[in-house]
This record gives sequence, structure tokens and C-alpha cells, in this order.
Amino acid sequence: KEFGIPLNIIYLASQTDQSFIAAWDEACEDETTPKIVLLEDIDNVYNLRTPIHSDCKLNFETLLNKISGASSKNNVILMITTNRLDYVDPAIGKECVTETGEVTTSRPGRVDSILFLGPMDEECRTSMIADMLGDWPDEQHEVVLRTDGMTCAQVRKTCVDFCTAKFRQELLKKK
Repeated sequence: KEFGIPLNIIYLASQTDQSFIAAWDEACEDETTPKIVLLEDIDNVYNLRTPIHSDCKLNFETLLNKISGASSKNNVILMITTNRLDYVDPAIGKECVTETGEVTTSRPGRVDSILFLGPMDEECRTSMIADMLGDWPDEQHEVVLRTDGMTCAQVRKTCVDFCTAKFRQELLKKK
């Protein structure tokens, strides 16, 4: 929204072949409007081509078939998120360096560039933790220190675990 471009998020972990095809086609149907299609957490679905969970209902081939040539559509910016670059299959695209030293991807047309964000800095972690742990301001700094070097997903999980433990403590006090 900040860039004035519609953002279509597809959570891969909840997709079947049919639902992914429908979500992709719906996201890309208006060929006159630029848009971003964000495929969320590919590493939560596949380790390379192997499904992470036995109940995964989205075939890797279906995913590849739909995203092939996505960047050749002038109006689609495809983004794929992952916390584990080592889980991304080379068929999707990996960062590589050409003989001339140019940084590119192994599969232009599927993935044209890779942006590694890495761990969150202290300012970002502090802001996120303050939002998530607003009821416990005295303990936020401890959580900020504990999450040094973590990605956004890892910081979020730490906050969720913290909140769960706090709620559990409160419930036990009331018994």
C-alpha cells in the first residue's frame, strides 16, 4: 500500500493445488494494473522439493508452473519470503555470480533478484517487541537482548512464547 501498488499475499502453507492456482490467477488477472504477489514462507512448505509436513497439499510442480515467467508479465512483481535460503530449491532460483562478477539469479524469469534482509537490528526488534509485549513494559528490554541475531519470524515466535508463558503464570496464580 505504501507504494500505491496492490499487494496480494498467498500463504503457501495453507494451499492446495487448486486453491493456489485460483489465488495466483485472481492476483494476476487484471493485466492493466501493476501488482505485487507475495508468496509467504516457502521454507515452511518445502525443504528444497521435499514437503516439510506430510499434510502438504501443494505440489512443488504446481508452484513452479504458475510462477514460471511471472516476471515476464510486465505488471507482476513476484516476491517470495523465506527464513531459510538453504531450503529454497535451485529450480526457484538462487543467487549466483556470473563469470564477469555480476550478481544475478540462477533462474531469471522466476526470480530476478534476491534481497537478503538478515536478522533484525535492535531498533526494529525493540519496536516489534514493544507492540507485542505492551502489557509487560518492564520485561521488554530483556526480550530485546535475548533476540539478538534473530529474524522477524524468530522474534515473533519468541514474543508469542513469552506471552504464552505469562498467561500460563497468571492462570496458575488464579487457581
